[in-house]
Amino acid sequence: MWNSRACNIAYTPELAYICGVYFGDGSIQDLGSKCLFSLTTIDLDFAEYTRSCFEPFVGPLPGGISEYQDQRKGRSKTYIMRVHATEFCDFVQRACDRKQKLPEFVFDHISLKKSFVEGFFDSEGWVAKSRAKISNPKSKYHNNFVYRAGVGCTNPLMIDIGKMMLELGLQINNLYTDVIPSGKTFYRYCLNMDSVVSSKLVSHIARKQNRINEYRASYVSPETTK
Repeated sequence: MWNSRACNIAYTPELAYICGVYFGDGSIQDLGSKCLFSLTTIDLDFAEYTRSCFEPFVGPLPGGISEYQDQRKGRSKTYIMRVHATEFCDFVQRACDRKQKLPEFVFDHISLKKSFVEGFFDSEGWVAKSRAKISNPKSKYHNNFVYRAGVGCTNPLMIDIGKMMLELGLQINNLYTDVIPSGKTFYRYCLNMDSVVSSKLVSHIARKQNRINEYRASYVSPETTK
């Protein structure tokens, strides 16, 4: 049972990360007099890291992370993380106005902005790797692989999150918008991979971070090809 007296709400990178996840795949459900934070993901390490961010505020968490295997062909196993922490979840909802505004405290320090963006990127971002179609010995891509990164969601606050990413040194392209089948508008930015490396953006999802590390290791700067 979560003890509200153990909830010490300080403006920390862990809190900023949780808020970033909340703006993405995370959700808070009101269950009468209680609140539940939940996250469904195909990445176990993402669920585990998010769960660990709660512990400084609510103490050790009982139970584990549930697994679900969709029997339809080609479906990945999913992991469901739930945290019953009424007062803390209520604080997150109020700080984010139920995803209607960015939490003001993240603008207090660059480390809080970075953690918020990392939580959002883990939720709604991607890092893709594909083989280049044209072989060029002077290409900046080692072994002719191309790496791309981006982030997107249906919340119009994506525009303000984009401004925050610029402040962190991430280079983004113009905002792309598409109307998806649900009728909602999907907002999307592509990220310059060099800036992902130079900004020291970190993903707590191994498959994403591994590709960032590969790009960092394989990138050949223009100066070395002259």
